[in-house]
Amino acid sequence: MHYSLLFPTVWGAWRFLLPASLSKCRLCWFVTVSFASLVLWPCAMPVHASALRYKIVDLGVPEGFYCGSITGSVSNGVIAKSVNDKGHVTGYFNTSYYNRHGFMYDGSVKDIGYVVDDYGQEIFEPVGINDSDVIVGAYAFNTSDRGAPLYAAGNFTFIKQSIVCNGETSPAVFDPVGINNSGQVVGNAYYCYKAEGASAGNVLTRGALYTDATLTYVGPAIGSRAFSVNDQGSVVGQALDGTGSFVYADGTNTVAYPSNSATAKAISNNGYVVGTFSDPDLTSHAFLNKNGELSVIPLSSAYPNKTVSPQSVNASGVVALILMGDGADIAGVYDGEKTYALSELVAGENPFSSLSSAVSISDTGYITGVGYSSSDGNYVHSYLAIPVVNKAIPQVLDLLLLSQ
Repeated sequence: MHYSLLFPTVWGAWRFLLPASLSKCRLCWFVTVSFASLVLWPCAMPVHASALRYKIVDLGVPEGFYCGSITGSVSNGVIAKSVNDKGHVTGYFNTSYYNRHGFMYDGSVKDIGYVVDDYGQEIFEPVGINDSDVIVGAYAFNTSDRGAPLYAAGNFTFIKQSIVCNGETSPAVFDPVGINNSGQVVGNAYYCYKAEGASAGNVLTRGALYTDATLTYVGPAIGSRAFSVNDQGSVVGQALDGTGSFVYADGTNTVAYPSNSATAKAISNNGYVVGTFSDPDLTSHAFLNKNGELSVIPLSSAYPNKTVSPQSVNASGVVALILMGDGADIAGVYDGEKTYALSELVAGENPFSSLSSAVSISDTGYITGVGYSSSDGNYVHSYLAIPVVNKAIPQVLDLLLLSQ
């Protein structure tokens, strides 16, 4: 029975027992509603109804967008990578078969430019945006080692670092994956590792944090991959020495999840960490570490055969994720109790035939990713999911107004 049928039923029964002078009493009605809310609410509602609801906005296409010849190719669409607390989104799109530009959405989508490489190709692939709208891009190969591009207020600067190994100086090839609100950039760079007792070093890849023109290496010395940084400069990633995941904070590496198969994928500004690990039978699971409180992110009840791949977590513990395997990928959200397909939480019309990924979530609740646009020949577009109030959860005031 729906809750809207329960309250009139209770009121009708109570009114029959009341004196006529009280049967139309508004205070009596309020007491009845309040009583029924406490007693009958658990019977009327599902076991868990998420308070999360989202309006989905299709970011559209920047001027000069080249759709190519492959309908629905994820590598050939408008690809969102990161969203900040203002709901501004960055990512990339193709302007020709060879040229790829960065974009930013701040109410409208716009081309924010590119770097010309040594072969004359235009390339800029943003991977992160902070609340000052500073955007960092992936390492620009074939650019005479100008390094990784930073974009701010219409201008490009470059993160260029070098290493010395066995007496030879070479580019560190710092490849960013994100940026925080202090302007620190996290990524992965070449590193000269010299084993104990060895006469020569080997160039390996290791997670690194770029701060004030200096690279600080994170994770195990024998190798690591960094995936995320928060506003405190804490970094998470995967250790390549067989110990699993790591969290780097204040100069110290700790384990994010007690499994050698674990990888830490993202960290929130209050230290929540999400990632994945595998059972001995290689079944993949997702975890959430809330400052030492460990839990497994459950599978989606709507898609129980899909694995959960967390991508980003905010300070409220809401996780943006991808439901993978058993067919096409699906954008998902974990609200702290249940895992949903994002499409289950859409308020109003959804301009996408399907939502394929949720790759970034802000502390203000904005989510971005990609999907197949219903309005543009089913090509891949980016979306912004804007949090709205879940009006499916009724309030006592609504019931009072309904009853009068």
